[in-house]
Amino acid sequence: MAAKTKDTPATAPKKDCTAPGQTSPGPKRSTMSRWRIGVLLLVHLLFAIHVAHWMQTGETLGLVEPSEAMEFSKRSVINTGLIFFLVTIGSTLLLGRFFCGWACHVVALQDASRWLLLKVGIRPRPLRSRVLVWMPVLAAFYMFFWPSVYRGFLAVTGRGLDLETTTHLSTQDFWSTMPGVFVGVATLFTAGFLCVYFLGAKGFCTYGCPYGAIFGVLDKVSPGRIRVTDACEGCGHCTLTCTSNVAVAREVRDYGMVVDPGCMKCMDCISVCPKDALYFGFGKPSLGAKPRREPSQVPTALSWPEEGVLLATFLATFAAVHGVGVLGSLYQVVPFLFSMGIAAVFAFAALKMFQLVTRPDVTFAGKPLKSSGSWTMRGKLHAIVGLGLFGLWSHSAWMQVESVLARETFKSSLSDLHIGWFQTAPTPTEDQIAAAAFVQKHGERVNEYGLILDPAVARLVAWAALIQGDDQRFLNDMRIAQARNPRVNLYSLELGYYFLKQHQDSLSTLEPDKAALDKGIAYFEEAVRLDPDIGYAWDALVGAHQTRGTMNQAIAIVGEGLQMRPRSAHLTAKYGWLLMVTHDQERARGFFEKALVLDPMHRDARLILVQGYYSQSGRIDDCLRLLDAGLEFEPTFLPYTRTKVELLRSLGRESEAEAATRTVVDAFEAKLAEHPDDVPLRMAILRDVYPFADQQDKMLACARSGLAALPNEVQFHLAVIDICMNQGKREEAEAAARTALTRFPDDQGLVQFLGQLGLNADKIRTQTGE
Repeated sequence: MAAKTKDTPATAPKKDCTAPGQTSPGPKRSTMSRWRIGVLLLVHLLFAIHVAHWMQTGETLGLVEPSEAMEFSKRSVINTGLIFFLVTIGSTLLLGRFFCGWACHVVALQDASRWLLLKVGIRPRPLRSRVLVWMPVLAAFYMFFWPSVYRGFLAVTGRGLDLETTTHLSTQDFWSTMPGVFVGVATLFTAGFLCVYFLGAKGFCTYGCPYGAIFGVLDKVSPGRIRVTDACEGCGHCTLTCTSNVAVAREVRDYGMVVDPGCMKCMDCISVCPKDALYFGFGKPSLGAKPRREPSQVPTALSWPEEGVLLATFLATFAAVHGVGVLGSLYQVVPFLFSMGIAAVFAFAALKMFQLVTRPDVTFAGKPLKSSGSWTMRGKLHAIVGLGLFGLWSHSAWMQVESVLARETFKSSLSDLHIGWFQTAPTPTEDQIAAAAFVQKHGERVNEYGLILDPAVARLVAWAALIQGDDQRFLNDMRIAQARNPRVNLYSLELGYYFLKQHQDSLSTLEPDKAALDKGIAYFEEAVRLDPDIGYAWDALVGAHQTRGTMNQAIAIVGEGLQMRPRSAHLTAKYGWLLMVTHDQERARGFFEKALVLDPMHRDARLILVQGYYSQSGRIDDCLRLLDAGLEFEPTFLPYTRTKVELLRSLGRESEAEAATRTVVDAFEAKLAEHPDDVPLRMAILRDVYPFADQQDKMLACARSGLAALPNEVQFHLAVIDICMNQGKREEAEAAARTALTRFPDDQGLVQFLGQLGLNADKIRTQTGE
């Protein structure tokens, strides 16, 4: 037999591994547990301090939560969650999954749940699935990588937004991205107790946690691992003690270290080893590690049909409660991680139902559900529970279908009508009224038969009623939606706009409805209280006060908002505007200057300072300096260039004015070269840039190139016709009109446009032989 070495554990028969002073050969109690409990308590204490700081000051660091890192992949936002996530990733690359074992509150919750179950005599048994372990990996891709992939696709196809990287390290609304109390408690109960009871210790980590999936991959390349010396005699105490379901004894025997990425470095195995053979050390990572002997074969507990049941149930449940594609979160309340936990628990229940039908013997938690083909009472109860869960899933899927029918119909048929409702007072067509009735029918089913009311669907039902002329139903359902989700200011805003329009419509009567205006103001005040960071809510509130003639109240309310959000550039500039219109000019200028410091890209503050203050006091150099600074940020914001050119021409500096004009034209054309399919950009060039630069000769070529690239965009057809007529090219205009009428024969807007230009659509159609 080869001599033992440092890297080769002993293979001699098991010996009595009773530790000194121990009366039983079983594992001793881990001394690491108390240290880990202390660290986890400290983590929760720091969280409490974080909340207390926010409550005391109104502003604090953003949530130190890995899920916040999604904002970077979605919108290029650097926040505390992203920084924290990167730190934990770095620590995992070096030390392995220490963070999971020593600092994760969900792991603490699972450990506490396991401890309670053991106290009542229930030892959770781990589910060993070859398929479900990939669900957290898919979840991690969906959360952190797919948004970037999708944004890249949109950028390549010219449909994406060029989002600049921004930094948001503080927050004034601590709970804005967190679920409510009920959903939060339900999430913790599911991720903790239910997942441990059904799936085993660390069940949520294994089958529900996307962060754990990332850490598990990184753990494979980490040099820090649990390793073994030749003092190991294979007693198995380490495996019995491990709460992460890792076969420690087998792995250190076969590899000389723990290679399972589920190891969370809790150190319990090191603590209980009677021979002190285990230690944490640095060396070769587990990736590519070769066994020192033929590794033991781990028995497969589940057949592939059973794995298929797990996978199908998991995916179906996740789709029903969280939604994929057009499906949204069930009742708008089920967050992502909650959905992962629910899906894993439902999958386990379905597996047991399948086994009860296909196997002669089935157990759960060490108790028989079926023995020698006969169902036990426990098995029958389990079947009843399983059927109940299937009924719950079916109901959730039905609610999702009804919600999708309401949402998608509203989006496709009524969204444009809804957007302009309070501004233009459009008259719905028969098709739009029919669509509203369809939305109302399916939305009412969700509200009537759903387990809880979905505020988003209630809002759609309210709008459907308003489009059909039922104002009272609109008010009732909007108030219900507002009461169901009081943290969202959208409902208050739309109610405010409704009553403001009621007042505006009453101005033509002998008795204006002042009560409606008062109600509108009250709702706008509620909206800014709910979310002081929504700029257009403040704009609506100030506009309503201006209508009522109570500007002093508007000043007081915006001032209170500034006390809550002292670094809000929008509120600072709004306060400056209120002071300006109430003739407190000097103080107003100071607020505009402060707004520009807070947000160098604040357009209104910059233009008001230039046009309303500096130019009138003769500070032309300051005006030009401000405008040039603005153009550095936004070279294609035409009002900056237009204002600059006017100033230069007023000073007789024509060459500089022409240079500024050429610069902005070049900037727009360069941007169009990068995004030739950007319809709004091309139309802005045709409508604003070339006329401003007096470059009429370029307009027709620009319109025709847009038409060649996007022949189904009616705007380019209209532009070509209009430009040809303005340039006296009537025959070319008629030819373009023939092409447009051939492509859009039923477009009444096109016919009306031609009539305005003096072109007869019927005559042109006759010329084409129609």
